[in-house]
Amino acid sequence: QPSSAAVMRLALARQQSGDTEASVRTLTNWLAEHPDDNLARGLLGVQYVALERLEDARASFMAMIEANPNDAVALNNLATVEARLGNAGGALAYAERASKLAPKDPAIKDTLGTILLDRGDTQRALRLLRQAADEIPGNAEIGYHYARALAATGDKTEARDVLREALDSGQRFEGIDKAQDLMRELDREQ
Repeated sequence: QPSSAAVMRLALARQQSGDTEASVRTLTNWLAEHPDDNLARGLLGVQYVALERLEDARASFMAMIEANPNDAVALNNLATVEARLGNAGGALAYAERASKLAPKDPAIKDTLGTILLDRGDTQRALRLLRQAADEIPGNAEIGYHYARALAATGDKTEARDVLREALDSGQRFEGIDKAQDLMRELDREQ
């Protein structure tokens, strides 16, 4: 008997086997018959992000928010997509809404902090990213974001230490190439 949980497990298995397109097809077929399944829609949005289909991801997360305006995870994901699409104002607005709904969520602190950092609000960004890094120790992507904030506020020594730990973790993360570039820059300044 098909169920949302079974379809999501199948989609994840296909994605983990390297066939993200098949995963997307599984989810879109399911959602064609079950358009109110926001859990599956959220997974589809994440799959679209992995495929760099950001407009499709935006549509998925927007549909989730239309169904549930207080879905902090969907708002946070939409903020990330908007930032990647270059819509800084929209990204900040969605991240702030997510933060108001879930102020203790470290992933939301990371997203908001990164957006603030990109907009030049380095002190607030540093505070949020430090909290996120403290709350999810060992997360390389958050470590990279925190290191960027440290470097932007002039603490190059700590930035180098945090970034070295993130890069030495062996984790793959969004922006790893930029993290390596920042590490080279920090090493030159030493």
